[in-house]
Amino acid sequence: MKVASSLRSAVLTLSAVIVLYCGPASAEQNAVAEAFFQVLKQRGATALAYDTITVTDGNIRIGNLRATLNNSAEYALVFEGVALAKPKLHANGDLSVEALAIDALSYGSPELSFSANRVLTTEMYLPRAPKSSVDQHTDLVLSYSTAAVQGIVIEDYTTGAIVPIREITVALDRDQGSLPSHARLELSGLRPDLNALSTGQQSALARLGISELSLSAVADGLWESESGTLTVNDVSISAEDYATLSLSASFGGVTEELILEFTTLAAQESVIALDLLQTIQVSSLSLRLENNGQLADILDMEANARDQDREALAKELGKTLERVLLPFKAPEFNAQLISSTEAFLRKPESFQLKLDPTAPVPVAQVMGTLMLSPSSLPYLLGATITANTQ
Repeated sequence: MKVASSLRSAVLTLSAVIVLYCGPASAEQNAVAEAFFQVLKQRGATALAYDTITVTDGNIRIGNLRATLNNSAEYALVFEGVALAKPKLHANGDLSVEALAIDALSYGSPELSFSANRVLTTEMYLPRAPKSSVDQHTDLVLSYSTAAVQGIVIEDYTTGAIVPIREITVALDRDQGSLPSHARLELSGLRPDLNALSTGQQSALARLGISELSLSAVADGLWESESGTLTVNDVSISAEDYATLSLSASFGGVTEELILEFTTLAAQESVIALDLLQTIQVSSLSLRLENNGQLADILDMEANARDQDREALAKELGKTLERVLLPFKAPEFNAQLISSTEAFLRKPESFQLKLDPTAPVPVAQVMGTLMLSPSSLPYLLGATITANTQ
C-alpha cells in the first residue's frame, strides 16, 4: 500500500480547494452538496445548517457546517470546513469523492467532547442510504482507501480526563472484493490523563517512577478470501521509553460469511455468538514483550520498594509462580515459564510466548481442552516461552 503517497496527493488536491479563491456553486454542484447532506441525515444528523458552498475547478467546499444528532441540541456536530475533491453524484443518489477533508471537527455531548484539527479520507464512497445489511456493513463502514485524523482531543466529563492523540491513520486494500484484503491502522501520540486515575493507581505509577505516558499502536492484517486465512502481521502497543507488547498470528476458517456475521452483530451491538468462533482454526501465534529502555529502571524501583535487589526479586517471583503453577500438570511448560520469567526479571530484554501447533487447531477444540484438560493445552498448541531472544 502506498499510504503516505496517497495521503500526500490528497492533501495537495484539497489544499487547492481550500486556499484558492472559490466561486459560487452551480445547480449540479449544489446537488452534490445536498447529496452529502442527505448522507449525514441518514446517519442521524438533524437541524443541519451551513454558511457557504463554494467551488474551485469542480471541487466543492462547504463552510461552517453544523448539525445536532437525533434531534437533540445536547449532541452537536460542527465542521469548520468540508472540502470534496472531484465529487461524483451517481444515478442512484450515492456520492463518491476522490478525497474528503474536514477542518476543525468538533462533537459535544453531555458525557464527552471530541475535537480534531483535521480529517482526511481518500477514494471515499458514500451511499445515500443503506440498501441491505451487506451494504450497510461494507460500503458504509469500509468505504474509503485511506483515512487520517489529526490533532485529536477527547474530554471525558465523567472522570475529568483530557486525552490528546496526535494522529490516527487507516489504510485499506480491496484486491479481492468489497471487503478489505489488507488493513492497517496506526495511532501515535496518545497521552493518557494520569490525573484521572484513582489515588491507588496514581500511587502505583509514582512508585514505579512513571509521571507520564505516551502510547502508540499498530494493527496490520492480511485476509485471503479464497482460503479464509487471516494473517495478523502485527498488532502492537508501545509505551514510549518503557515497553512494546506485540502480537502476530495466523488463523484459518475466516470466511467472508463469518466476517459479515461478526460485523452485523457488532453494528447491532449484539453479543458475538460463540458458535461463530467454532469454524476458526489457530495456525500460529506469537506474543512478545520488548524493553524500550526504561523497563530495568522500573524493576529496580519495584525491588527497592521491597528492600531487595533485582536478583532477589527474580527468585521470589519465580518461587511464587512455581506455587501458583503446582496444580497445572505441564512440567516442561511450567519450567520454561518459571525460568524465562526469572531470566527476564534479571535482564529485561524480551519475553515471548509462541504457539506453533503441528496442524491448525479448531477454536472449538481449544475451548474444549481448556475446560476438560487445561494442562494438555500447551502441548496441543505447541506452546513455548522464551526470554531475551531475537
